[in-house]
Amino acid sequence: MMQPLAPPPTTQRTFTLQNQQQFAALSGDYNPMHVDPIAARRLMFGANVVHGIHLVLWCLDAVSAVNARPVETVSAQFRKPVRVDEPVTASFSFKNDTKLKIKLNGQDGLLTTINIAFSTTPQEAASTLDLPRFTDLDPVLSVCQQLEPAAIPTYRETLPLVYDPTTAAALFPNLTAAVITPLLGVTYVVGMRCPGLNSIMRDVKLTYTSQQQPATDYRVTTSAYDPRHEIVTLALTNQNFDATVSAHVRPTVTQQASWADVQAVSKADFSQQTALVIGGSRGLGETITKLLACGNAKVFFTYHRGQAEAAAIVKSAPPQLQQRLIPIQLDVTAIDQLDTALAGVTDIYYCASPYIRAGSKKAFSRALYNRFASFYVTGLIDVVNAFAALPSANKTRNLFYPSTVFIEAPHAEFSEYTAAKQTGELICQTLQDKGLLQNAYVNRLPRLATDQTVSLVAVDTQHPLPIMQQALHDYLEVETLR
Repeated sequence: MMQPLAPPPTTQRTFTLQNQQQFAALSGDYNPMHVDPIAARRLMFGANVVHGIHLVLWCLDAVSAVNARPVETVSAQFRKPVRVDEPVTASFSFKNDTKLKIKLNGQDGLLTTINIAFSTTPQEAASTLDLPRFTDLDPVLSVCQQLEPAAIPTYRETLPLVYDPTTAAALFPNLTAAVITPLLGVTYVVGMRCPGLNSIMRDVKLTYTSQQQPATDYRVTTSAYDPRHEIVTLALTNQNFDATVSAHVRPTVTQQASWADVQAVSKADFSQQTALVIGGSRGLGETITKLLACGNAKVFFTYHRGQAEAAAIVKSAPPQLQQRLIPIQLDVTAIDQLDTALAGVTDIYYCASPYIRAGSKKAFSRALYNRFASFYVTGLIDVVNAFAALPSANKTRNLFYPSTVFIEAPHAEFSEYTAAKQTGELICQTLQDKGLLQNAYVNRLPRLATDQTVSLVAVDTQHPLPIMQQALHDYLEVETLR
């Protein structure tokens, strides 16, 4: 007779990047969204997120620690991402004698739901097989491929099962290889093969057979593809399991206007400026950097972690502009002092920003507000004060501060962001009143197409180039009038 089920206690965990790298080594799912901090900051969620299957296996391991019954089916719906270095809480509740529901909650509310059905009969164990570790496979399988949309409907492949008993025991000590390996196959296929690079798992349902047999591979095929919403459904199967998984084909990284595009429209003369574009290596700041350089300004532009991106901006610039571009590493949330090379700066373009994350429509998050304020308020203050401390004859500088039209037309889920931007506007005026800035120019911009506005749902955005070209023209006019 099977033992009655016992729910595990509610548990909380914070997944680290090291945890993610361990799981990637076990499964082969090295999608940069999960393991590359530099690449992930330009993707949809602005940071590394935990593999959905990692969450499922973590919960299955907690359940198996207090229950000996074999798992018959497991299903999960991934509603919102679980970010690395943010706590997630798992709560467990039984629906009946054989079914368990798990809810994962975090800063953004309900993130994932998992349903587990347990068998009422003992499961026959498969013969022990010496499955390869992922690192033992052909290196071509470690390439995160990006399938073209036309190839998704006809995708089919047979792939090897992988298993590393040492890593598996460290991550999931209460689970058997029979439970773990099919789920490793699910995450590998979605993250690395189809859709691959630009994927976000939506949901999964996996059923284990009662009589396990020796198996070394599994078959995958596309069972449905919705090109309008860019959702693919895959079927995975072998003699020990059947699984169905659906995934979004997420938008690619947003590219800003090329140097050729900027040169084609550049008309303003910035030759009198020695500019500093803070946050100038990507997004809105990248467009401003290019417009200023094409207008004959000398441009210092900062990056926080994207040194390679900053170098690429200089390298891709026309030869006659490269000498005007000087990348500098800067973190506005941890400023001690500024490089004395910046003493001659006349104009500051303040584009520093964290990932613009939506909050709750019904609550105001102090932590989220403080995150925004550390960039838009205290970061700005620290930059201007650091300039005042430089040994320079030029003690008055101009500031361009991009703000948001959300101040005029509020969005409840962006109230923390809007409040921080509005406070930043007040700080601009205060810094000018105190004589720390000669002119502080605030421009409330519409939602522009950058990494910050990428979404699975269509969102109205405008191209940054014409908007910023006009904004900088207006800024020059204001400077001239004053």
